[in-house]
Amino acid sequence: MPTDEESCLEHSKKLRLITGELPKTYLLSHNAYELELLRILALWHSDNADIKEILKVTGQRLENTCFGHFCSKGECFGSSLVALRFWNTYAPEDVDRINDSLMKLSQYNINRGIKGSNNNIPSFYYLLILSELADKNEIAKEIIESNSHTLYSQFQKGWIVNPDNADRYNPIRKYVIRNALSKLSEYRHMKNAEVYLSSDGRCYGKCVY
Repeated sequence: MPTDEESCLEHSKKLRLITGELPKTYLLSHNAYELELLRILALWHSDNADIKEILKVTGQRLENTCFGHFCSKGECFGSSLVALRFWNTYAPEDVDRINDSLMKLSQYNINRGIKGSNNNIPSFYYLLILSELADKNEIAKEIIESNSHTLYSQFQKGWIVNPDNADRYNPIRKYVIRNALSKLSEYRHMKNAEVYLSSDGRCYGKCVY
């Protein structure tokens, strides 16, 4: 991660999201670094007083940001996705907050944004969050369902894997699609679907029945 001093520089380093997308704004990149790390701390369910305080202060900070409640305007959209993933781990009992964010997300097509326009949505990160929520949340499942045919086509399609840019074409994206679709009864057979690199240098998804 960049140091605090480096992150304040105009051309500070950006790290890709876990699904490979490169944040287009510093608002997203800086919050993604912090909230993903804090989410790991929340996953530990630690009794450590310092960790509890860190997470509490983070929750209070998010309460005072627009993206902490979900904001679809410009660069806040991606940060809202990161915040939603954090809230789902840190405070999964806050169903009203999570559902409110998902209802606002439901108007966005995973791949094309709202009404067919391109809103620079980090689509695979968006899909990762939906796959994590779908086991217990019908709204998340409905969003996946509305995009299921396109997602299934993407899973089977061959993607060029460029060794010089492996994070961008990371096969993890195929697993994200597989995990999301497998939450639907129609695609339950995809739970054990395989992802492989073919001799033609492309990454494919293959269903196992």
